[in-house]
Amino acid sequence: AYALTKEVLNRNPDNTDAIFDHAQSAIWVGRVSQERRLFVQMEPYWREYSDLAYQLYETDKDNFDWLMEAASGENYLGIVERVKENNEKAQAHYLRSISLFDEALLMRPDSVIALKEKADVIVGAEQLALSEGDYETALNLAHENLSILTTLSKNELNNVQLRADLAVRQSILLAQYGYVMDQEDLRPLILEPLKELGELIKYDEANDNWRIYFIWHHYYAFKFSHNDNLKRQVLNSLQKSFLAAEYENFPATQKFPLYMLAAQLNLTSSHPEKAFNFIKKLEVLQQDTPNLGPIFTYFLVEAYEVMGASDKAKLYAESYLSHPKTKKNSNKIGELVRLGNAYVIMGNCEAAANVVKPVVGIVPKNSPHIVEIIHCKA
Repeated sequence: AYALTKEVLNRNPDNTDAIFDHAQSAIWVGRVSQERRLFVQMEPYWREYSDLAYQLYETDKDNFDWLMEAASGENYLGIVERVKENNEKAQAHYLRSISLFDEALLMRPDSVIALKEKADVIVGAEQLALSEGDYETALNLAHENLSILTTLSKNELNNVQLRADLAVRQSILLAQYGYVMDQEDLRPLILEPLKELGELIKYDEANDNWRIYFIWHHYYAFKFSHNDNLKRQVLNSLQKSFLAAEYENFPATQKFPLYMLAAQLNLTSSHPEKAFNFIKKLEVLQQDTPNLGPIFTYFLVEAYEVMGASDKAKLYAESYLSHPKTKKNSNKIGELVRLGNAYVIMGNCEAAANVVKPVVGIVPKNSPHIVEIIHCKA
């Protein structure tokens, strides 16, 4: 198809139909290369698509369809540069794409396709800003994305997939920005996905992806709830949804947060022995699946710290810090806070303070996640 549309374009270089048809061929050949992770082969096709998209746009800048093509072309160039780790160029393309989609939405404010495609580009720009440690930009983009998904879901109340997209996006926002948001902003991100994801897995019990997000959302919802009432709501949802189910058959990545929260549930219900039993399960799981990475080792740091078992917490803090995949120079606040907390447990207050220096001022100083690190005394 690519060769055929190329031949037609060569014969009719100024024909917009021929330009458009070959542009679509270039997209799809590039996507096949992307799916095969053949990024070097992907690049020339997506650059060709962007050139053709702009060629269409230049013929008539008031044409909604050509404007949409130009916006998409900028997004593809952003992906090309992101793969090559040219982050500054990638972000410039993403932001240009968003700007062009905004122009398209001025023409057609109710265009579902323009809103959806803009939301997709925002995710790329947001994740890039996040990886660069630019939390202010990332959070602003995240809120804009959430606003678009909320608008779309209100217009398509019976669209289950769109409801799921919104709930998952809210859950991801909680996990990524819980450290930097105040409790009032966090409250809807804690409660709304908790309700919506719960309804969705009842609708489709076989949807493993929704269940994964629902389980992990409980963990982050509990972690970032700074008042007892919210914590109780999270644990009640957990008990109702999973603790009576056959969760022992779940994959390890889903059992980790469940065991962690089940321990918390029993601890708050004054059942410390049952809580310890779940932590022991957590320990066995970590030993049986060492390939899961340092975050799961850190779960045991948290678990034993909560239980007041300082020797065990120290043992796993040391294991976490020495794990070959633990990043010591991360831009991610969650990773820096985990490092800082592990150093505090090890009694190395100087290392703890140095680790969290980049996030002091970004994370609220009264945040329980950082207060202990800042005021650490060996």
